[in-house]
Amino acid sequence: MKIAIITSVYYPDYSVSKYDLIRKVLGIIPDYAGIDYDLFLLNDGVEDDRFHEFMKGYKPRGFCKSINYTARENKGITKSLNELLSKVDSSYDFICLLDLDVFVPVYWLKKCVSVLSEFELVGICGSLVQDKLSFDLNTGISKTKDSVLFSHVESIGGACMVFRAKEVKDYGWDEELVSDHIDAYMITRYRNDGKSTYAILERGYHPREVYESERFRNMKLDRFEKELPKFYKVVNKLKKGRT
Repeated sequence: MKIAIITSVYYPDYSVSKYDLIRKVLGIIPDYAGIDYDLFLLNDGVEDDRFHEFMKGYKPRGFCKSINYTARENKGITKSLNELLSKVDSSYDFICLLDLDVFVPVYWLKKCVSVLSEFELVGICGSLVQDKLSFDLNTGISKTKDSVLFSHVESIGGACMVFRAKEVKDYGWDEELVSDHIDAYMITRYRNDGKSTYAILERGYHPREVYESERFRNMKLDRFEKELPKFYKVVNKLKKGRT
């Protein structure tokens, strides 16, 4: 079984405190994955030379068996993710999309792969890291043969999602439609194919207060307000089966 973790890293010069958090997360995941993986990391124009220098010395260890690191100018999240998908060849069975500013639970990757391996109608399995997201416990709690507990979710966020490799590579990310709404796009694509989104019961943690200055939060709010119409455009087009 081959598993790829793909991640695109970008943060502006006024959010450089994010460097310490990302470095800490990169130090944790080789121990916390619980199953072997290859890391595909794209530096999407990070405005902090420390990160590039850090990655030069970042070596495989623990469950991390290899590292594919590339750096270029900033092109945005969807272009970056499609670029990363193209680097993951057909020999891989699963792909995990992971943000490096979140703390994941112990053995999160092994548990998500266990769910996807056993339950064909689960399209996406991940870990909730945002407090505002919750489990749909009305549908009950399920368990794998390995005693992994998981539950249905309406929304999962884009921080930690695991897919079957062939499925996510076939879908890709539509650069015109997706913008920042990666989770909504993928959930809708899978839903159209009769598959649902689930999360393991162990939650992760997103320590936004570590790096989100007032300026950074205002920038994100402005971007959210501008992108919201695109979000509905994504959902409506996918519901109509036009993509």
